[in-house]
Amino acid sequence: MDSMSPKKTLQSISPTDLVYLILGLTFDKHSLQSIPRDYVYKGFEALSNRHPQDFPDFYFVQRGTIPHSNELEDILFRLGGVMECSNPGYQHMRFSNKSLEVVQKRFQRICSDTQIQNEIIKLVEEFFAVTQELEEPEHASSLRTLPKRD
Repeated sequence: MDSMSPKKTLQSISPTDLVYLILGLTFDKHSLQSIPRDYVYKGFEALSNRHPQDFPDFYFVQRGTIPHSNELEDILFRLGGVMECSNPGYQHMRFSNKSLEVVQKRFQRICSDTQIQNEIIKLVEEFFAVTQELEEPEHASSLRTLPKRD
């Protein structure tokens, strides 16, 4: 980036790209096979509460035990071609290995600035930590992991 180019900030990344990167990098970094859909909503609710400047259009309302955001719902619908959610009842979300490769390439393309990369990785770790907090012993298999890839 030359010195005349405006500095890219996390807020300059589209909400769709931000959600896509956070989910995809969480799956990749933590070798997840799937994640419960309600964990996705609860995770992004937590991120939007902690970092409202990064998720300005995410308004959550409670629907039973699951927070709901129209913005997040729209984004997840748009990501339907990349993420799989075809299991019974659409309860778990998945990324294929090929989709995870695309996530890595997109991350490198969108986030050429090291500071932006670090900010996104921080959000990935916060998102994953929230999903871990949701795990209860009787539901220990909700976050399904794969063997670590080399």
